[in-house]
Amino acid sequence: MRRLSFLYKAKKIVYVLLCLSSFFCYADDIELLPPKNLFDAPIADPRWPKFLMGLDYNSTTNLGRTLWNFNFGEDIGLMRFGDKSKPYEFGVQAGVFGVMDIKSDPTVLINTDYFIALEFSHLSGGWQQLLQVSHTSSHVGDEFLLSQRGKNFQRINLSYEMVKYFFCYKPSSHFSPYMNAGYLFHVDPNYIKRFVFGIGADLYSKKIIFKNSTRLIAGAFINSWQENNYKPTFTMRAGMQYEKTRYCNRFLQLLLQYQIGKSQAGQFYSKNVQTIGLLVAFSS
Repeated sequence: MRRLSFLYKAKKIVYVLLCLSSFFCYADDIELLPPKNLFDAPIADPRWPKFLMGLDYNSTTNLGRTLWNFNFGEDIGLMRFGDKSKPYEFGVQAGVFGVMDIKSDPTVLINTDYFIALEFSHLSGGWQQLLQVSHTSSHVGDEFLLSQRGKNFQRINLSYEMVKYFFCYKPSSHFSPYMNAGYLFHVDPNYIKRFVFGIGADLYSKKIIFKNSTRLIAGAFINSWQENNYKPTFTMRAGMQYEKTRYCNRFLQLLLQYQIGKSQAGQFYSKNVQTIGLLVAFSS
């Protein structure tokens, strides 16, 4: 009986896959794996998945003085459809956000956050919209918990699922204000408060310098979380974007970063930080 049940389920899966493949083959307005995302990656949002590494100096002692930040992630559009002037796109996002204290001997991994999401975006003229449903789990590093600082740290099993809406307006290719609002519809532990908000803007210079290869860019982002009584965290990034060559519509960026407010490192969300550092990013 189990074998017959398995075969029946397998036939249903094959049938669905055949129907989907036929749909993709005959739908002229569907594009698989489009080369560029409909929603542009914000410059200064520290929780947007991209490939990034940075070295920060922290004026507080909550996480350590000299911090190594890393972000391994990507935003991948899987399918685009609809009117080409007002397209829709379905995609996925995934990322790992980590921070290490490299001044410690040995180097101490402080925190790592794992992030996955489904996204649905829409473009209409200069208006960009994105709806994201995500899961995040946060983990304190073993080295930190075994250190002298970690002995007094109260670890929790922090994880949550969130629905988040992003909205961006691009009146030109050189300036784009944006905002987001999110709700944590499932949290662990369950006392974590639910609402998050963010607002920011990106600026790109009109002139390209260094033999038409490099553009000056800057971004500012302010985010707040109900769990921190909406106390804001301000992130500002400014630097250069190399545009002479690109890979999968991603550009190499060299950025200075200044951040003040609540920590963005998962389980350290209630800690205050004030950092300045240098970042190298690979971003759209």
